[in-house]
Amino acid sequence: GRTHRLMSDLVATTSAVPMRSSPFLSRVALTVRAGRPLLPANPLVTVQSEVVGGRTFVRLWFTTVGCSHDRQGHCTMCNYGRGQAVSADAVTGAVSEALRSLGTTGGTLLLSPSGSMFDDREVAPDLRRALWALARESAFDRILTESRAELVNESVVQEARSLLGDKELAIEIGLESSDP
Repeated sequence: GRTHRLMSDLVATTSAVPMRSSPFLSRVALTVRAGRPLLPANPLVTVQSEVVGGRTFVRLWFTTVGCSHDRQGHCTMCNYGRGQAVSADAVTGAVSEALRSLGTTGGTLLLSPSGSMFDDREVAPDLRRALWALARESAFDRILTESRAELVNESVVQEARSLLGDKELAIEIGLESSDP
């Protein structure tokens, strides 16, 4: 569809831009967030559902070790929390069960970790592939995920597209600030 063409055009015409962080803001973020407790190990998924524009919209967040940029103090605005190691099998099982329990037909599914879906340190490639397969088998026709911009590349987009079959894929990009 249209989104696939747009993503294909975008991937074909862009290259990764190195992200710079502010050492000062990193120190501030690390200081402000020092001592945060770990996110609870249970539940492994959090699900929120609502109707938007007459269509079902479900947010399904799954627990991970957390955003690697947050741990370095690079993110100063989203603060998803401090995660802990969780087995890929446990995450896959929890996401599978959550999708089964929804019983939704059509609509949009936001499938997201507590950080970036395309960060291999947070969501291992095998886990990511298993999650795409679960999304493909779900009743949702549109799959959203989120990631930091520098982690989105042709390879991960093509892999997601191939594993999602005819599902529409949309990727939300995190951006702290910009200075043209």
